[in-house]
Amino acid sequence: PGRGVGKTQFGEFLLKLAKYTSVKVFEVNASDKARIVFEKNCYASSGGPTVSNIDTALVCMSVSDAFSFESRHSLLKLLRSYYDQQLVIPLELLHDYTSLRMMERDALLFNQALHKLGAIQARKARVHVHERYDALAGLFRQLLDLAKNSNSLAEYAEALPTMGLTYTIRLVTERLPVGDHTRAITYAVARYFGEARDWNLKLQKACELFEIDQSDEAADCLDEVITEIIDGNEPVKAVLGYAPDLVTALNSMLAIIHGTWDERMPGTQVVKKLSDIMSHRPLPLVRSALLGRIASAIAGKAPLTKLDRSGNCGAFKRLVPKLMEFGGFMGGSDMAAAVTIRAKVVFGNGEEDASFEETVLTLSGGMPSPAAKIGYLLDLLSSEMGKKKASYLSQRIAEMFSRIHSIHDFAPDLDVSWSHDMVREDFRVRLCGAGIPRKLADELLRKVTLVSDQSGLAVSRSDRTMTGCEPGQMRLSSELSPESLLAVTPARLMLTYRGLPCTVDSSQTPFVIGRSDTCQLIVDWGAASRNHAVIKFVNNDFVLFDQSKNGTQVCMTNHASIALANSSTVLKGEGRITIGTMDDTSEAQEYAVIKFQRI
Repeated sequence: PGRGVGKTQFGEFLLKLAKYTSVKVFEVNASDKARIVFEKNCYASSGGPTVSNIDTALVCMSVSDAFSFESRHSLLKLLRSYYDQQLVIPLELLHDYTSLRMMERDALLFNQALHKLGAIQARKARVHVHERYDALAGLFRQLLDLAKNSNSLAEYAEALPTMGLTYTIRLVTERLPVGDHTRAITYAVARYFGEARDWNLKLQKACELFEIDQSDEAADCLDEVITEIIDGNEPVKAVLGYAPDLVTALNSMLAIIHGTWDERMPGTQVVKKLSDIMSHRPLPLVRSALLGRIASAIAGKAPLTKLDRSGNCGAFKRLVPKLMEFGGFMGGSDMAAAVTIRAKVVFGNGEEDASFEETVLTLSGGMPSPAAKIGYLLDLLSSEMGKKKASYLSQRIAEMFSRIHSIHDFAPDLDVSWSHDMVREDFRVRLCGAGIPRKLADELLRKVTLVSDQSGLAVSRSDRTMTGCEPGQMRLSSELSPESLLAVTPARLMLTYRGLPCTVDSSQTPFVIGRSDTCQLIVDWGAASRNHAVIKFVNNDFVLFDQSKNGTQVCMTNHASIALANSSTVLKGEGRITIGTMDDTSEAQEYAVIKFQRI
């Protein structure tokens, strides 16, 4: 503002943006001395809901993207305190016109949330923040219009209680265009919840849908819905009920994950139903959410029990084995870091924590196999805590790899259900997640050859001849030096997405494309599934396997376009892969199309 004019108006303008909790305007004179000419705090009730910090969010290109699970889960994490206060989940709120308008009227919360989402999405979409803010504001107006006129979806809400979720999903798929599928299905589920303003009742009604039908389609949908319900401190406290201490609550959550909960553990009756479901039906999103809750509690400062130091130490030592699995700790890097943080305190002496190195040695020493130890170290190395100790952890990992000479050295109790490819892929992901360069990770794994005549661990006769291994053994092949490995020129496929090239060689497959952050190529497009498609190298060809809900289009030079729906095709020469159906809009051409070329 000009000298002596407009300073107050400028401060009031900034407050009206509802982006800041307080505003100060300073006037600086010629001597660089500043004085406050305007200062005011934005009105906000104490203890009200706040915006949480999140690192990633789906870039919504259309209003239909807002109904996807990735978008709903981002909103859940961003506004968890608001949803807890209102006792709703995003799936319900997105279809409720009155609730959306009430949230919009809380200008401070609403605008801060919109600015936060805009900043995150702008980085991913490579546009200015104000462009994404304006786009999100426009999408919200469209969302209000859809919520106001949602009666057009009433027939699907009426079908759900009587005909089941599978029938409703198929009815939606037959009658509505692809872009409206998720909106219609989530609307039906939201109406099924009705006026349930209680976490136990919501979870109860979601579990009841499993009793009606248990198809894969229904399970995938309910996995998302239950995750929205359970992924928060308040809902977990509500469904577990009274627990005498933290470790009892953690054991109860682990029992739910394993499907072994019984009446002696804390929890309401709905917990028994959820545990029974997970005993025979994997719900990966629910599992991940509960493990996230467990990791957060372990990394926190609350004592595990109400006993003395010795009692807490004993409780921790009994808890740790329950968190272990084949490749380390359940929950990946977050759990590895959380257990290490708690262990530093538990294994400390008096007021001093144990050193990082001592803690890692103690924890890894109690693990049943090198596979578990290496997995734990790799997960820890990929965490923020482990990156600060990268040199020490890398040295420990290298030492362990050097001592492996057979499958029995690597994993003495390896389940036959773990195949050659599963073991290699599991540790390839862990190596790359820990920051090990892809070529070096592949070189390490290429030296390790698993051989067996069992159906669970089968490889070709030529592999057995090359390595000279007996069935059931794994050998570090001395014939395959790093130089000889790098001398082999693999088949390669060049992928280009949004102008950025990515080369995939035969040793880097399977190569997953989709919206999930775990995919090798992340696609920011509403029609993309979490793991939309996978490229595999089969008989010297790169083969694209569609595994999505919306399908994939492949167009190769001098060939007709091929529509894939849970089917596959060989990628020959060069061409384009389109996520979902063909669309000539500029947004689709940028976000839905992946160019490929066989090299």
